[in-house]
Amino acid sequence: MELQFQILVDGNRLSAMLQPLDCNEIKGTISSGIINSLLAREKITLELMRKQ
Repeated sequence: MELQFQILVDGNRLSAMLQPLDCNEIKGTISSGIINSLLAREKITLELMRKQ
């Protein structure tokens, strides 16, 4: 089973799809601190989806 994370930013109509392997490939460019900062400032919905 593969996990996939979706980040939606309502104000800017921005959508980004991140998969766990992508995070390893960018070697820490996107840190949990950046995501937490976005959550605090913007309207962001995080959804955890499972692919079968």
